Amino acid sequence: MRDYTKLLSLSVKGVVTTQAVMGAGLPKNYLSYAVRDGFITREMHGVYIVNGEGIIDDYYMLQFKRKKIIFSFDTAAFLHDLITHFPWRMSVTVPSGWNAKGLNKNCKVYYYGENYELGIVEVETFAGNKVRVYDMERTLCDMFSSRYDGDIALSIEALQSYLRLKEKCNFQKLYDYAKKLGVYNEINKRVQVLV
Repeated sequence: MRDYTKLLSLSVKGVVTTQAVMGAGLPKNYLSYAVRDGFITREMHGVYIVNGEGIIDDYYMLQFKRKKIIFSFDTAAFLHDLITHFPWRMSVTVPSGWNAKGLNKNCKVYYYGENYELGIVEVETFAGNKVRVYDMERTLCDMFSSRYDGDIALSIEALQSYLRLKEKCNFQKLYDYAKKLGVYNEINKRVQVLV
């Protein structure tokens, strides 16, 4: 068996990409040998898991494959620890006109035009990988919008959790987003009831 020390050094939390291997000046067939020798497993095109090291992270894998998606709505609320319920489907937002064909059937796709980039941040998944997601304030606005077809109880739980984070609450940003996204009255009413 070959020495795969260099490959291991290129992995991040047990995940290695073809891009990282090529960027390090290693030949592409190095990955083929590592798969054949059982050192890594091909997870998807361009992404490999180091056997015994990596954790399969569906959030990271989906975003690695489809760079334009932003985790949103209840999925963003879950990733921000605003809700305890694990969403059975991944809610993602993409730019208007983007072709979502080929996305996993467990994805709920939302389309946004001018506000697509409003509030994008990075958070760590349970596996420690960074993914792009809407910030808490944008997530709350989305969950109280007419676009959201999920459980209103999750929206209320998310807002209650946010309000408990007192020092992290940014009401100015929340209300600015609410105005831009057309949910100011709904957000204001809910906040007034819960504060």
